[in-house]
Amino acid sequence: KRYGKNVEDLGYFVNAQGKKNVISVLTALLPTKKDVVVTMDYDNEDEKTLIQKLVNALKNRNYKIKSQEDNTLELEGNLKITLIPMGLYNDERLKQIGINQFEMEDYCLKLIDVDENLSKWAGLKLEELAEHIKQAGWEKIDVHKSSSLLKGLAFKKGIDYEELIDYIISNASNQSLESIISRELRDFLLK
Repeated sequence: KRYGKNVEDLGYFVNAQGKKNVISVLTALLPTKKDVVVTMDYDNEDEKTLIQKLVNALKNRNYKIKSQEDNTLELEGNLKITLIPMGLYNDERLKQIGINQFEMEDYCLKLIDVDENLSKWAGLKLEELAEHIKQAGWEKIDVHKSSSLLKGLAFKKGIDYEELIDYIISNASNQSLESIISRELRDFLLK
């Protein structure tokens, strides 16, 4: 929305519900003969590992890879698959507060950190939010993930998690948004 487009206008959007299901969804889409863009959370892996997992999974399903340039694979039959890793894997600020499993939600947490209006709205600095979640004693909450901290903030604010994400993205300044979004994602959205 922030770039004046809907995901559906750019192509099919299928939520694979996790990294483990991405390959199944991807191989189901390949017969459409359309290019596919795959987003996967870094979690605790690096970009090379993610692309290699994708290559290995495709080879295991007998797809032949003609070429690979950065994060784009070209398969026989002129099919292109582009991987956009999600998360702020190299962000020292997030690492400083204990984030070590990088995911799409990193962008929202970072927006709270860099956007003055969102910081005021949250009412907590990132360190305070992390400490608040730790002290809450929720055993099933992994405080090393941005999504966990955001879920805690949603609970504290008394709103649904999805509503929180929408609020953050809708109310971030363009300057803040541009400062944190990855080059790959920006290039894809502006096509």
